[in-house]
Amino acid sequence: NAVGIYESARGVIHRIAAVLLVYISVHHSLFLFITKRGKLEFRAMMPNLQDLKDVIVNMKFYLGKSNQRPRFDQYDYTEKAEYWALVWGTFMMAATGAILWFPTFFTGWFPAWTVKIAETIHLYEAWLATLAIAVFHFFFVIFHPDQYPMSLTWITGRMATEACKHHHPQWYERLTKENSDSADPK
Repeated sequence: NAVGIYESARGVIHRIAAVLLVYISVHHSLFLFITKRGKLEFRAMMPNLQDLKDVIVNMKFYLGKSNQRPRFDQYDYTEKAEYWALVWGTFMMAATGAILWFPTFFTGWFPAWTVKIAETIHLYEAWLATLAIAVFHFFFVIFHPDQYPMSLTWITGRMATEACKHHHPQWYERLTKENSDSADPK
């Protein structure tokens, strides 16, 4: 039966993708908590009071109430929000996916309705992630007027100097100062 073969293949592919997602998440977590650069990246991704101030400055700028743009550091508040949404979503998908993959094991510890709850959360988290990528992420990395036709940073891992000066001026100035300080042979 063709439908049975399709369902079987879909299930195998889905579980392989799940294992890869968990592996990548563990690898990323180890990078963040073990390496020097990872620790710096983790600190840079933490939300702070400046992010709230940047939201206000950005809203005023885009509503035409001010000519001042926010002076973003390495990551702006939208990048941080998207990152932490990914962390939360990945955790939810892994936890609920594990319950759905091994329902007999989990119902030995939790009530049977836990499986139905996990199924509902898993479904809606998948839809939320898909819509977040299709709307929010695609806008900011492809369709935003500052990025159009798209930022190539996701391919090259590098940001053009002018793009950095424009969107992350505080970070650019800090990097420039750090580079000039390290080049200064005092």
